[in-house]
Amino acid sequence: MARNKDASRKALLDAISKIKEQTYTHKDLRKKKVVKLNRSNVEKEAGLSAGALRHHPDIVKVIQGASPNNNHSAEDVESLTEKVDELEASNRELKAERTRYEMDAKQANKTLKEYQAEYHQTVTALFFKIPISEREGVIKALDDSSLNGDVTDISEYRRK
Repeated sequence: MARNKDASRKALLDAISKIKEQTYTHKDLRKKKVVKLNRSNVEKEAGLSAGALRHHPDIVKVIQGASPNNNHSAEDVESLTEKVDELEASNRELKAERTRYEMDAKQANKTLKEYQAEYHQTVTALFFKIPISEREGVIKALDDSSLNGDVTDISEYRRK
């Protein structure tokens, strides 16, 4: 049976009221423990086909406005949107800063390894300046010091 737009509109508004008051009559809705106010349930309660609400955008807004997730005013939404935008911009800046710090840390690590290699070469060169007859005594004196990591371990240069 075809309805006119006004009759459908009245049926949809009545269905919204029934669902809000929990006095729905549709058999599928009575079986449910919880009936949400959504497009599908309103169409069922109104006795209309699925998709009937596409002809009534004003009623769709009423349904969406009644949903518990949409209890913010337009000003609240705008304010929250601005805050989200600010946080996203701040997040982008922090990520860029982190990238810069990571690059700096990699460069510092590379420089440190170069200095350590130079230090090791210098210590090795100085070690070989010590006369062979005195090297064993110097190594024994340094063995205890090298355990704490303050001195280059030169025990690998001992005569075997």
